[in-house]
Amino acid sequence: LPPSLSSRDTRDTRAGASFLPSLPPSLPQQQQRYQSRSFAPHQPPPKMPRQSEALASSIIHLLNVKMAKLQDVWDVIGIQEEKRLERMGSVKIHIEMLLNEMIHEEELLNDQLNEAIQNWQEKLQALCSELLLDHYKADKNSTPLQLEKELRDEVTTLLKERDFRMEQCEILLKEDQALCNDLCKTPYYIPTGKVPSLEEIEELKNHIISAAKEKERRLGTFLGLRHEITNLMANIDHVPDTTFEKDAVLEQEDLFFLSDENIKSLEVLRQQLVKRKEELVIVQESLKEQIRSLWITLQIPTEQQNMETTGPICEVNAVVGIASPQVACSVNLPIFVSAILDIYKWK
Repeated sequence: LPPSLSSRDTRDTRAGASFLPSLPPSLPQQQQRYQSRSFAPHQPPPKMPRQSEALASSIIHLLNVKMAKLQDVWDVIGIQEEKRLERMGSVKIHIEMLLNEMIHEEELLNDQLNEAIQNWQEKLQALCSELLLDHYKADKNSTPLQLEKELRDEVTTLLKERDFRMEQCEILLKEDQALCNDLCKTPYYIPTGKVPSLEEIEELKNHIISAAKEKERRLGTFLGLRHEITNLMANIDHVPDTTFEKDAVLEQEDLFFLSDENIKSLEVLRQQLVKRKEELVIVQESLKEQIRSLWITLQIPTEQQNMETTGPICEVNAVVGIASPQVACSVNLPIFVSAILDIYKWK
């Protein structure tokens, strides 16, 4: 066996020269060097190393100590130089394999981060374009880990914004569609599947407000016309004979479409009924005038001239129209007068 080294310092130097490269001093050595250095009063103290750097220095120090311990054991055992080199080579290979594996894993992590950053950036740009927002600008000083988290959080926020807009748009479109169906108007158009912009959502809300006001106005007009038409029909004894007239006098106003055409048609119907009533009133006055002439001709006393006509105009005209020829064509005038008086004595 080769003789043992003469001193510990020689062994340490040999171990370091054959196995380890020149590395920064350990943390205690750095601290001692910082403490021994004097600074001017106006100069700030130097920046302390990061914990990872301190840990790396402590690992190097630990390897030096353990390799020195191995040299001591080999000296005691009497391991030859060739065997020592072989053993130290095995240690070096294992350490290199461990470090290479860690480096490979960290490089793989870096590649995955870069790929994830690219994917998040593509999704983010697509969402910004879809939502009509300015393109997102990340902090240039961010590390890949910080940038990946920042982009991921921003994509999550924009996805929530997109879902919220789609849900809100769906609710508003249904409300707008219902109002436009009642008014027979064209609803606000947003293509199916398209994410609405904030301006489009605001315009849709204004469209709904305008349609609701229009419906309220038309409903008030319809109710007024329906009330007037119903009274006119009852007064002239007119029975609705068309589908439109039947829908117009229904009690359930939600079954009637409040379109401009329907409102105009209601107004036309009201005018027709008013004109028909005026014609019946003229006929009634003419018949009454005939009755009065007959009373004068027959010399009916004034106290017996009772022509209080109440009720629908058509009923009054029917009674008057029947009575007038009978008065004119009667032979037994006194008997006829007595009968005609009985006819017109109704309240």
